[in-house]
Amino acid sequence: MGVTCTTHYFPQSLQESASLSSKLYKPFPKKKRSTRGGVIMQLTGEGLASSIPPRHINDLISSVRYHYQYQCSFAAQDDSELIYGVVVEPTSHLAKHPTYTSRTCTWDLASSPSTAITKYHCALTSGPWSISPNGQQLCCLAMKQGVHEEEDLFLSRYDSTPQKCTPCNIPGSLSEYRRIYPQECPYSHDGNTIASIRVVAGALQLAITAARNGKTICSERVSKVCFGFRGAVVNCAFSPNDRLLAVTSSYGQVYLLNSTRLTRVNSLDCVSILSPYKVSELANGNPEDFVTYSVCVFDPRFPFQEFVTCVLYAGIVKIWQMSCCDKKDSEIQNRHTLTFKKLLNVVRYSPNGTILAVGGKDGTISCINVDDGTVSFVLDVTQQPLEFHSSADVFHVAFTQSGEQLAASYSDGYIRIWQLPIVFDLKLLCRLVVNACVPPNKVLQLPLPLRLQKFLLNINF
Repeated sequence: MGVTCTTHYFPQSLQESASLSSKLYKPFPKKKRSTRGGVIMQLTGEGLASSIPPRHINDLISSVRYHYQYQCSFAAQDDSELIYGVVVEPTSHLAKHPTYTSRTCTWDLASSPSTAITKYHCALTSGPWSISPNGQQLCCLAMKQGVHEEEDLFLSRYDSTPQKCTPCNIPGSLSEYRRIYPQECPYSHDGNTIASIRVVAGALQLAITAARNGKTICSERVSKVCFGFRGAVVNCAFSPNDRLLAVTSSYGQVYLLNSTRLTRVNSLDCVSILSPYKVSELANGNPEDFVTYSVCVFDPRFPFQEFVTCVLYAGIVKIWQMSCCDKKDSEIQNRHTLTFKKLLNVVRYSPNGTILAVGGKDGTISCINVDDGTVSFVLDVTQQPLEFHSSADVFHVAFTQSGEQLAASYSDGYIRIWQLPIVFDLKLLCRLVVNACVPPNKVLQLPLPLRLQKFLLNINF
């Protein structure tokens, strides 16, 4: 299948970007903060799928594939609201004309005690979800009602109450790959587009969709744009300037594509990402893709130059630097390599990009200083007071916009919110104060230099 493209919606300047939020920044509740590091809140996690075994699981497949059922994220412009569940469900069961509703489950952290707005259990029919950067829309991959094993990308307005959910009507079936590797559908940083993976005629298809109307902008077979691709797509991520889309395979390969045309710009093979280890040294009888299952995340401080790869099963985290995104196959240098003697489940940058949080099977979250590649501190729930103590896995982490707190969801069904060591930075404190008084869509009207406007909008380049 050849490439198909329509009108593109990629902004060339800050002023042309997607509409910014009109909501004032709401900080983490003062009464819940602490001057000391450690767990400051523990939520029951009602709505997580810890008690419901996912369907279609092969006995050989690790539950790491279903960690999306434990997703948590702070709401845009609101550090007092924690989102931890999205589900798409049919409101009409007529196969010919089905209608859909999306429901979200959120915690109001400012209330005392903290309360969940809705409670339900996620199902495999809804896959990993994403919230748009301005917090006004969500998207999710889900199975269609009445259509045997066919799934679609669904778009919905984000709200705490059930909302009408619109399928994009993009062809796609649920294959064994998709059962094993539930796919996230990330928004671009400007909020204009969404990347998603389909199975069309037995082949993996990468699609870029317009968030505004759900129309396909560009689509292409993965095997065509990612030469030598093996296995399934397990992760996609836009670069901060939205010019690149990183696609990782279940065999540890990373492909950097032009996000507008879906053409290959650069790539890293499994050997480079896994070094100094070799697959044969780590396999222990397991299939190769179990060992090399990788993710790729970009550093928010740079347009595209720095990113991290993580081989989850091998515990290898590498920070990379690329000098150019216009020249094909430009040099990619490995800046730092960290190895952990544990299975890793998640990696996440802090909003300002100075900390990389790495969560693992042993219940710890290692916070890495990105600049020197050393572990600055470790959040270990086994060392917390008895009321917070646990030996559960860490599945997902989310930073507040201020970067002062971190929420982590655990395999025991609890969400624990950590107070991070406080670093007093006058610039960051000023930004939080201004954000609490001026909504993002008004920042560009302030009589300030463009660089300060970008800083207030958390744009680091």
